[in-house]
Amino acid sequence: MNKKLFTELFGTYFLVLIIGLTSGNPLAVGFGLVVLVYCGAHISGAHYNPAVTLAMLIQKEISVVDSFKYFFSQILGSTLAALSIYLMKSNMQIQPVLGDSIYPIFFSEIIFTFLLVFVILNVATHPNLKGNSFYGLAIGLTV
Repeated sequence: MNKKLFTELFGTYFLVLIIGLTSGNPLAVGFGLVVLVYCGAHISGAHYNPAVTLAMLIQKEISVVDSFKYFFSQILGSTLAALSIYLMKSNMQIQPVLGDSIYPIFFSEIIFTFLLVFVILNVATHPNLKGNSFYGLAIGLTV
């Protein structure tokens, strides 16, 4: 289990680090995620996102206890990445405009998180696609 938790922490750390240091450049984020998924899928499932872990819990691919351990690893990884970004950059590049409503941000997150989870469930966990080699590319390009 420790190897799985370290993989989730490591993958989440680098995913958030890539997002923060490239100002969310879609190609950098997408290809970074492809690499991270291929590196960690055989170890932990390469969730790197609590929404994905929740989907795997609902699909009974992971136990309740393990899902909370994954959540902790992902939150710790993203927090350490945010701290690293803060220490490496003089200002945060990705932040909402303070005068704007937060509802469009939440709506976008819900819609695109649904899309990400939908793709993962259909290319990485579907029984008819067991052992496929395109899952990492499909997941990374979704981001």
